[in-house]
Amino acid sequence: MKILSLCAVLVAVCGSVNSQQCCTPDQWQGWQYTIIGTASGGVAMSTKESSMIYYDYTNARLAVFINVTQSNMDMKRMLILQLTDSSGMRMQYTLDIVNRGCQKMTLSEAMTKACVPDYAGEPMFFTYGAGPETLQAKGWDFKVMETEDDLEAMVAVTEDLCIPIAEDMVGTLTSKDNGSS
Repeated sequence: MKILSLCAVLVAVCGSVNSQQCCTPDQWQGWQYTIIGTASGGVAMSTKESSMIYYDYTNARLAVFINVTQSNMDMKRMLILQLTDSSGMRMQYTLDIVNRGCQKMTLSEAMTKACVPDYAGEPMFFTYGAGPETLQAKGWDFKVMETEDDLEAMVAVTEDLCIPIAEDMVGTLTSKDNGSS
């Protein structure tokens, strides 16, 4: 379940409550495209993933629709829902749309606001585009401290509203299922 782990890391990489850095709007939705290269037991594999993310910090909800294609043409379609019920209990439901399976998991921590962590340091400022069609942005390059994995993140957001533009992660993602990376 490396894909599920990576999805959780991507959404959580900016999870830092009370950050002095920027935080995304409390509610947003957007597409995320990912290409992952892995090697395990001397076998290389690539994975392409596209996700539609619905982030709602106000109501403590997250929905991610995921389409995954691996280099061996194995395809997966999943829906991950994270919800908080009226008692404050956080649950995650992972629906395998292809195989019609469902996994339910209790989450031990409250939903965190999507913020650049304070330890990311000072931002870099730059511009996307050219001429009159530009977008002012800021970004950070930092080691992800919230996971046991060795990951370096590069995050870019709009300069004024902290709306996510791009995220690049490089490093080793260790599968909790079998210990491979």
